[in-house]
Amino acid sequence: MALGVSLVAAALVAAGCSSGGGSNPTPAAASANARGSSGAKSASPAPSASPTPPPPPKPITVSFTGDILLHAPVFNQAAADGRASGLAFDFRPMFAQVKPLLSTVDLAICHQETALSATDIGLSGYPVFNSPHEIVNAVADAGYDGCSTASNHSYDHGVQGVVDTINALDSVHVGHSGTAASAATRAPELHTVRGVKIALLDYTYSLNGFTLPADQPYLVNLIYVPEILADAKAAKQAGADIVIVQMHWGNEYVATPSPDQRAQATAILASPYVDAIVGGHVHVIQPVEQIGGKYVVYGVGNFLSNQSGECCPVQSQDGVIVTLHFKQTAGKWSVGSIGYTPTYVDRAGGYVIYPDAQAYENPSTPLALKQQLAASFQRTVTVMSSLRAPNVAPDLTPPGL
Repeated sequence: MALGVSLVAAALVAAGCSSGGGSNPTPAAASANARGSSGAKSASPAPSASPTPPPPPKPITVSFTGDILLHAPVFNQAAADGRASGLAFDFRPMFAQVKPLLSTVDLAICHQETALSATDIGLSGYPVFNSPHEIVNAVADAGYDGCSTASNHSYDHGVQGVVDTINALDSVHVGHSGTAASAATRAPELHTVRGVKIALLDYTYSLNGFTLPADQPYLVNLIYVPEILADAKAAKQAGADIVIVQMHWGNEYVATPSPDQRAQATAILASPYVDAIVGGHVHVIQPVEQIGGKYVVYGVGNFLSNQSGECCPVQSQDGVIVTLHFKQTAGKWSVGSIGYTPTYVDRAGGYVIYPDAQAYENPSTPLALKQQLAASFQRTVTVMSSLRAPNVAPDLTPPGL
């Protein structure tokens, strides 16, 4: 059967308009009309044109992607790719297909789920992760501006893992939120886009069975709604124009948001200091919902992993690039719409992350992979739209969907 996917482009046609039928008199006519019987000029200036109002600020785009979950087969592939490029580990080929998309938005934010090692000694995958720090080179190269780092695996390698992960991201000038090396550095991740200040907050539900030292609670942000609300208020009062909360939450491999997720989202979005929520953790896509006029993206799935049907649903290789389009109305920024690009990890092809529709349209994509991409796209669109949030749609739509 025919499997081609057509790029559906929407053309915006600007309708021209002309001014009304009246016209101002010429200076000579105005002079003549203003003369009295004596021929003397009157002193009435011609009316000035109304000032043109400034155009509204350009929308701000902020993209989020799911778990970077470095199982041993993934970093072993990076080692093989590194032998070809002269590096110990080279994850860049895995991100090559999505790099053009991540590099075009105002802000791109990843979720680095696993702790990184400064020395690459004792690397390990599931269930207690210790990952190569070279992943940050690929993150920076792909166009990410920041990464959330609070997850149930943040503390897998103890205090040293938290610190090493922060140092690795700092070394490539990629921001981070959710973990801190000290109480003094526990703060939102801040970015400024065209003068607009954006604060990113990040929290996780647990620590894989580990417990933080009693005197170092700042190491990883844990989900506690009153603290989240206090942090968001402090960020807005410190000058943030936009505050986005990121949550590592939910029941693994379940596409439907849990009652806890929905209750927490409702409580957090009720705050005037929070503008949106983006979640992750469950390793499959979860839907978007609008609550009180604000959006929560419950789960963006995995972005890079080795999870598969052998241990987990095939949906665990589905990911998504979710882009929040912020608009300003009466001086306040809010999400006007959400676009998204479904993605898929080709485990058999070097763990390359493919944007489903774009890769499907590529004539060089093998037929078997095309079939996997088509199925992935359909799964993601079905879940993302299941709560019928308005103004949420895939960036590219194949015919028939």
